[in-house]
Amino acid sequence: NLVLPEENAEVTANLTLPTTGMFGLTVVWSSSDTEVIANDGTVTRGSSDEEVTLTYKVKKGDTVVLTGTIDVTVKAEGAVGPTQPVTVNMQWTSSSSNMDETTNYAETLGLNPDIFTVKAVKGSASSIIGIYTDLRIYGNRADGNGNSLVITIAAGYKITSITYKFGASTNNAIGTLAFDSGTPINLAIADVLNVDKTYSDLSASTITLKNTHSGGDKNGQIRIDGISITYISVTE
Repeated sequence: NLVLPEENAEVTANLTLPTTGMFGLTVVWSSSDTEVIANDGTVTRGSSDEEVTLTYKVKKGDTVVLTGTIDVTVKAEGAVGPTQPVTVNMQWTSSSSNMDETTNYAETLGLNPDIFTVKAVKGSASSIIGIYTDLRIYGNRADGNGNSLVITIAAGYKITSITYKFGASTNNAIGTLAFDSGTPINLAIADVLNVDKTYSDLSASTITLKNTHSGGDKNGQIRIDGISITYISVTE
């Protein structure tokens, strides 16, 4: 799974250009104008809009297995970002590792770290969010104060919609979902088990998904197979 920049996108921030993929794949990028977009995705804005073509080659060892191009427009310095909604997908490669509470995992999860911050809050669970083929948000059956996955978007943007692709959550896990400082929404077992849940008509800067499972003889896990986020530029 490679998360590529959107075709014909209008950009004002650095691009996340994946360089690795599953099964040992590597990706090599080249830009038609490295003074505007460097080969590593660094964006330098000028006095006018500039169109740039990004060429990518996906390789398995020394063999090229896929090539393609993506055209993007770098907006002039001072111009705002896209006024039309943009949808991005959180996707990742299993690392069989756990997050910590200080790192921004946006890039690890396929998002632009100049726009998004993705962090974990441990709570009182014994483990913190795991990055496997799914994301695993751990609970604490003793007090219900499990992990939280916190997604924040930078100033100048708002999240208008989010879809969680919940997978094989375990042990009757439940949770809450909060938008900014609003009252959390309670998520029942059926809301987080093998189901896609979309929340739209939002204007959120921060979204917090928390595992609140308590009771029973095993800690519940909320498992997530993917997250799609739609956002827009705003004037604040």
